[in-house]
Amino acid sequence: MQNKIALLYLFIVLPSCESNKNVIQGKVTYQDDSTHLEIAAENVTVYLYTSIVEYQDHHDRFDKSVITGPSGYYSMFPLAAGPYYIYSEKLDTNGKVLYSTGSSANLNGNQTKIVDLFLH
Repeated sequence: MQNKIALLYLFIVLPSCESNKNVIQGKVTYQDDSTHLEIAAENVTVYLYTSIVEYQDHHDRFDKSVITGPSGYYSMFPLAAGPYYIYSEKLDTNGKVLYSTGSSANLNGNQTKIVDLFLH
């Protein structure tokens, strides 16, 4: 009986633990209107949804959010295996959306996925 429990643990519990070691990370950039240069999007929020449909139907119900650093980089973890939609937007001082973009990614387990975002 103990052998069956040990095998059950190996086939069910351990793989599910590994699936939470996923990471989505990348850099957020945009093209400055005046200089036309690609610039790192510093201090913008990056949102994580379970799918693009979840984003479209429930924009305010994201799973995680992070703020980009000084070089526009972000990282989200730990994540379970599965599909995700990553969305970001840059706001002006009044809270109006200046630029936004999104991208889909699928994680399979113990994986780091690079998802760079270019705000339009």
